[in-house]
Amino acid sequence: MRNVFASLASLALVGAIVSPSAQGAVVGTASGGTLAASSPRAAKSDLRESPTGIYIVRLADAPLVSYQGDLAGLAATSPAKIGESKLNSRSGAAVQYRAYLESQREAVINQMGQTLGARPNVVQTYDVAYNGFAVKMSLAQARQTEQLPGVVKVTADEIRELQTDTGPGFIGAMQKADVTLPALFKADINGASEKPAPIATSAKGSAVMNYDAASNTLALQIRLSGITPTMQHIHRVANPDGTGPVAYPITFQVADAPNPVYVGAVTISDADEANLYAGKLYLNFHTTANPSGEIRGDIRADKGEGMLVGIIDSGINFRHASFADVGGDGYDHTNPLGAGTYVGVCDPASAIFQATFTCNDKLIGAYTYATVNTAGSPIGEPSPADEDGHGSHTASTTAGNVLNNAVAGGTNVGTVSGVAPHANIIAYDVCGYVVSGVVNGGCVGAAIIGAIDNAVENGVDVINYSIGGDSRDPWASEDAFAFLVALNAGVLTSVSAGNEGAGAETIGSPSNAPWVMSVAATTHNRAFVSSITAGGVTYSGKSFSPPLSAATPIVYAGNFLDEEDLPNPLCYPFKAGTSFAGKIVICDRGVVGRVEKAENAQAAGAIGFVLTNTSAAQSVNGDIYPIPGVHLDSAAGNALKAALTAAPTLTGTIATGTRDLSASNGDIVAGFSSRGPDATSPFIVKPDVAAPGVDIIAAVADTDAASDEFGPLSGTSMAAPHNAGAIALIRSLHPDWSASEVRSALMLTAITTGVRKEDGTTAATPFDIGAGRIDVGRAALSGLVLDETAVDFLDADPFFGGDPTKLNIASVADAACIITCTFTRTFSNTLDAAATWSVSTSASGMAMTATPSSFTIAPGGTQTVTITADVTNSELNAYTFGYVTLTPPAALAGVPAVTLPVSIQPTPSNLPDGITIEARNTTGTEKLDELLAVAISDLQIATFGLAKGTLSTTTLLTDTNNGSIYDNKADGIYTATVTVPAATLRFVAETVETTAADLDMFVFLDGEGSTPADGTYQLDELVCTSATASALEKCDLLNPAAGTYIVVVENWAGTNPVGDKVVLSTGVVRQGGNSNFAVSGPESVNARTPFGVDLT
Repeated sequence: MRNVFASLASLALVGAIVSPSAQGAVVGTASGGTLAASSPRAAKSDLRESPTGIYIVRLADAPLVSYQGDLAGLAATSPAKIGESKLNSRSGAAVQYRAYLESQREAVINQMGQTLGARPNVVQTYDVAYNGFAVKMSLAQARQTEQLPGVVKVTADEIRELQTDTGPGFIGAMQKADVTLPALFKADINGASEKPAPIATSAKGSAVMNYDAASNTLALQIRLSGITPTMQHIHRVANPDGTGPVAYPITFQVADAPNPVYVGAVTISDADEANLYAGKLYLNFHTTANPSGEIRGDIRADKGEGMLVGIIDSGINFRHASFADVGGDGYDHTNPLGAGTYVGVCDPASAIFQATFTCNDKLIGAYTYATVNTAGSPIGEPSPADEDGHGSHTASTTAGNVLNNAVAGGTNVGTVSGVAPHANIIAYDVCGYVVSGVVNGGCVGAAIIGAIDNAVENGVDVINYSIGGDSRDPWASEDAFAFLVALNAGVLTSVSAGNEGAGAETIGSPSNAPWVMSVAATTHNRAFVSSITAGGVTYSGKSFSPPLSAATPIVYAGNFLDEEDLPNPLCYPFKAGTSFAGKIVICDRGVVGRVEKAENAQAAGAIGFVLTNTSAAQSVNGDIYPIPGVHLDSAAGNALKAALTAAPTLTGTIATGTRDLSASNGDIVAGFSSRGPDATSPFIVKPDVAAPGVDIIAAVADTDAASDEFGPLSGTSMAAPHNAGAIALIRSLHPDWSASEVRSALMLTAITTGVRKEDGTTAATPFDIGAGRIDVGRAALSGLVLDETAVDFLDADPFFGGDPTKLNIASVADAACIITCTFTRTFSNTLDAAATWSVSTSASGMAMTATPSSFTIAPGGTQTVTITADVTNSELNAYTFGYVTLTPPAALAGVPAVTLPVSIQPTPSNLPDGITIEARNTTGTEKLDELLAVAISDLQIATFGLAKGTLSTTTLLTDTNNGSIYDNKADGIYTATVTVPAATLRFVAETVETTAADLDMFVFLDGEGSTPADGTYQLDELVCTSATASALEKCDLLNPAAGTYIVVVENWAGTNPVGDKVVLSTGVVRQGGNSNFAVSGPESVNARTPFGVDLT
């Protein structure tokens, strides 16, 4: 048998095109254990024109939260270094180090002034999670600044985009049947709590509990120290002195005195369920010396008391009852900073103080930034008051108060609650900016970094970040880097996965960063169902709308015209004179916002509205429309339109939206939710988890000071705050767990069974939901966790030889597994008692094993498990999935099994997609080593090329409208025509030299689209786009179709007012003819045996 090493053959086939100049590479090494501002990846510059005119300057010294104390006379301030759980920004060491950072920053700013001719306009400074500043300047000035001593990177500001009623119950934070009732409880156990009189004792302990009202089961984990109990019970309070009889014995001791541990569950009565909610149950531990009880712990619900959540978003509706000091359940918040002490715009001593924005013991601070200057705030700008509604919605989903009789769109939707309703909140408004008088709703990178800086200094326990953009390298992204530094301070960030739909590789940034929690969106069990009945047939869907009871004529918008005289099925604004008076209008989904379609129909006189999906993958949403309406899936929508075609005089009625809590409504992945694998970091499973994100009812914008209006929103933006609230609860229950351990607990215990893809039937995969849909109650009782450090995350950067597959995280992935791949994960015991766990695997399309198959882990101990995937018989270049499950003994009642998702893509080799060789001579040899492959018995290599590039040189002015290359094809545009013959293996076009700051390149195949070949380029003829932040762009087409190609180079950002020099190189590599280079290697190689090849 003769094997052809396909990947190597492919590499040889494309050959190489010789360009007249070569580009160097940035070379560096990993940081070696510190999160300095000058981490190696910082040196990777990709400067381009800033959309806001602002550039972010990163400086060399470590920020406050990462400083290790390596400067003489300046002590360490990193919490990880000094053994603290949070940053203390007011310590003497912090004050001194910040003064040092300020002096270094000022030195750079002064040097900029000398270099640029004037002191720069600094709009934001950073020194906590990021060391640097944001400054308004030109691209040319930014390039000059990048060369100054002490500056490690200058980055153009970037714009990120903004991406709960029963949700807390659905994820186990509250009871499913009633979100006013808690599911999580805890107890602080000590002698001082004993009644009727405290006991002087050093014994103490703590307990964590999860209560399931559906089964009346209270699961407990109790840890004590310094005591040898003779009896232990759950008591109920019955006497005025706070004492009472034994309610339930505690019989499930798993570790012995003097540090006993109890892990188990009891079934309580309905009467004691009421006592549990009322705080009238307590734990009591009796000893020989104190037979009536030596230590006691009152069982109290945990709804996030004492936790501080940071919401980086569009601001907050500070007048809304969701953020009032006293919630609808009567809970009176305590300000962790002290009564009357606030931060940001609520701090009278702050430079950004605003008397018109009021805080309270719940909402203890808010920030806005000089870079955020949106028009339309209810109290004026700049202000963190929320004019968009997105920030209020995410904040109330995370930690909004329990409120009864909430109203959405005029409908009483019952009780709503945040996931951690008793937590405190600080809001950071980073969205909205003005350029040339135009208001934009995006979120400003310079403000985002400032918000992360402030959040870490404020001591938040978790950040919610329902913001994102296109996928990019997380190790080279500024906001992702700031979140990594925040993790070093113990702050975990929950990030929306993105709303780019059900296609593969749609995960956004920074949710693709391994150190944040990326959250996909699923449905929960609550739906507001509605329907339209027409011709005796009822078509079921969703909406919050009031009814339309009278039989009303139905029309289809596709039979009418828009303002441009085109058919209008998508319900753009209709042509003047269009009248839908007294009619129901059917609109197809797409492009135009769902509610906006109804508004456009109403503007033309419609009194009813039907939205129909055009694909089975699209979600069905319960929106609030301005007129009675209903949203139908594609099957029902197509049936209704078919009925209308058959009976043009069809009439219909629309039912009112009614609340439905059917279990079948839940755990369906939203069609809009972005999926893995990540295009830039495929060696990590993303998303990490899923949470409810469809039709989430929460607070909306501040449109009326007297209004507490709620509204439904859908998106992964709504899923992330569910997870953020869950993080707050777990941190409250387990203050000794690291941020990474909290993350792992939520992932390891997440639910996969019954979670379905958007079709409602097919089982979801890890690329849909990561580890699964979160369950806070299970996470609270996790007996195993995984820990990982911020430094290890940094050192995993593949750019510098790091290996993300080795990270100790709660998922397993390899995008290039050759025959077998092996991983290790090290688990930590949380139970303070020895426990024996069994390990099992399940997989489809591969063989998977885990060793050891069982283990006993000591109290506080660790255990490493080795996982091996064998893909010998698997389909190449196609992902396959599996799970590794660790199951505790049955005796540990209430302790859940933990599971890691596994994602593996088999590949025949690790050969790179391409290599670049910088050669100064026409002869020589380059060796490509450390190759791995499947077994090769007779290596065959075919080579074609090298082919010399054809150079074209021109002078090109800057495009005056760099947002389009189609508006004026003579404005900042250069075109070159290349004929590509049949049997061409590779066609390359690249800019190899220029004085411009940023070029973009587009390649078109003339006649490829609906327009015949005409010598000019059209949008539907586009076959390649290279529009990076670099001036050197490249399009590389393998096996291109024969034809005439038009290469378009746009001067996106020039530096010379009379035009920039641009050198374009184009060329083709064809089959046939003699190759002028050779590739040689061993004739045979054993599977996975390293080998090399020589290129001569």
